[in-house]
Amino acid sequence: MTAILALRKVIKDVPYVIFACDSLIVDGEDKIILDNSHKYVEFTNFVALFAGDAAIQHVLENLKQSGSLKVKKILKMSSLADVQSFQALVYGEYKKLIESAGMIIDKSYNDIGYGLIIATLDCLYTISCDGFIVQNSK
Repeated sequence: MTAILALRKVIKDVPYVIFACDSLIVDGEDKIILDNSHKYVEFTNFVALFAGDAAIQHVLENLKQSGSLKVKKILKMSSLADVQSFQALVYGEYKKLIESAGMIIDKSYNDIGYGLIIATLDCLYTISCDGFIVQNSK
């Protein structure tokens, strides 16, 4: 099981986000602990912490590298609508990657899927694989 944690704190009108994660990587049935592993991807305006199988890291890294104008607009993370669009984009790319590997997404099976925390300087969002978003602080 993956542990991810984010905390947002404003000190003297300056917002800070502190985050932590474990180093366990799951790839199929293999579970590996890597010394320099990370469970987050840093974007320009936010950090995406993730829990789940190895495919979600690949999806996030690919989105970070994307030159698409649509992706760049979403990655501003200036509103809840951007977070919702990001989740829809991530889920679509994740589903394509899983299906291309011959797997089926079964939301009743907890080992397949992912969870995200989007940490911006303004807010934290917790996102489940099925698209449920909780705005944690404003």
